[in-house]
Amino acid sequence: MLGSAFVTLRVRDRFRAKLADGWGIVVVFLAIGATIMGVYVHVTPFDQRANDIGSHVGVIKAAEHRHGIPLDTDCWECVQPPAYYVVAAAVLAAAGHELPEKGMPDEKGERILQGLAVFLGVATLACWPMTARLALRTPHERTVASALCAFWPTLPIEACKCSNDPMLYLIAAAALWQLVRWRTTGSAASLAAAGALAGLAPHAKITGFVVVAVFLSSLGLALVRPRRDATRRWPRGASAGVAAIVASMVLWVFVLGHYKHWRTHVDFSSTGHAPIENKWSDFTVVHLKSFLENPWVRFDKSHVRDEFWNYLFRSSLYGEYSSGDATTRVLAYLLALTAAVLLPLVAWGFVACIVRGWRRDDRGHRELALTVLGFMGFMVVVRLQFPIASHQDFRFALPIVISCASMAAIAAGVVRRRLQRRWLHLATLPGWLVVGLCLVSLWITLGWS
Repeated sequence: MLGSAFVTLRVRDRFRAKLADGWGIVVVFLAIGATIMGVYVHVTPFDQRANDIGSHVGVIKAAEHRHGIPLDTDCWECVQPPAYYVVAAAVLAAAGHELPEKGMPDEKGERILQGLAVFLGVATLACWPMTARLALRTPHERTVASALCAFWPTLPIEACKCSNDPMLYLIAAAALWQLVRWRTTGSAASLAAAGALAGLAPHAKITGFVVVAVFLSSLGLALVRPRRDATRRWPRGASAGVAAIVASMVLWVFVLGHYKHWRTHVDFSSTGHAPIENKWSDFTVVHLKSFLENPWVRFDKSHVRDEFWNYLFRSSLYGEYSSGDATTRVLAYLLALTAAVLLPLVAWGFVACIVRGWRRDDRGHRELALTVLGFMGFMVVVRLQFPIASHQDFRFALPIVISCASMAAIAAGVVRRRLQRRWLHLATLPGWLVVGLCLVSLWITLGWS
């Protein structure tokens, strides 16, 4: 009796310690986010919100036919890095299913490919609260960041797609988590794992080179500004991480040269992909009037598609889609308004991360800032180099959700502490703002399928 009671007490104490250490928050919001994604995919048809789904299915068919990496001449979009398509073909083969030679997948094929996307999406979401748990100090900050990650509508929208984007999201999220873990614990294994994951990212999508740049920038800054408790300038695990990236890049060059004949992107010049102009005003001016006219992203020949920040902000909330339902339209305005109120908190947190990152940072705030700078800089460069309206879609920068959520949480924590000193009744305002965004996001995400 006494022995069993002692064991029970020890288990309970360990469970409470895990909850206090932030793992309870991770588990709760991972369960919520996984449920949202599962319900959303269940009620959303396979081809309803997919980008170029026929082309992606074509690459998977080519991978099935080749039993490996497809050639660039096999299909229109076969120039894409092959990792996702080879994995998808392997999953289909393991399930004993083969896609039809012509047309879209049958019902079983759709379920398998959506199941793969949901698995990648849930795994991505798992990495985000674990990153917030390490980077943030208080339960309040961790809760705010985890809630924003779980309820932000873009990941569920992307988690039902047959596309190479979900694989990149997972690799980028895992690499950032390991980088932050290295900053907080000094673990050599985490740094080596971050390098290996960064090396894999370009094999999923060209955007993955941003993950490589974030890793190398983080390592370079660590040499200049090491951790407070660092005993050596060259971090343990750095050699293994760099070697993994070099090996991966050699493989990437071999695949690109041998199978793709140095073709790295799809040629949009002969398609109707809404070309746009590059003007300074599109990057420096926020056009409020166009938003008040219509809350949705409009993929047509209107002037809205030229406005970089407008397009990016709206697509971060509901993708490149719209609804004619009056209730959903009102919800879209509410969601955009609430997110816009959160933006100053994100900006405040971004500045805080920059300042803390330049110091001898041991919480990974430097890596959060580098992720935002890397992906946003990439989107600006792509917009300038390939001025196509769809290149402003937030799905290309979705890995910054965890960084922006953590930055908003840092600022919300500061606001809460300052208000508690003088106006206690106002201290919960940032939290209620996050609750409001989560509720509206949930309503619009599950209500417009």
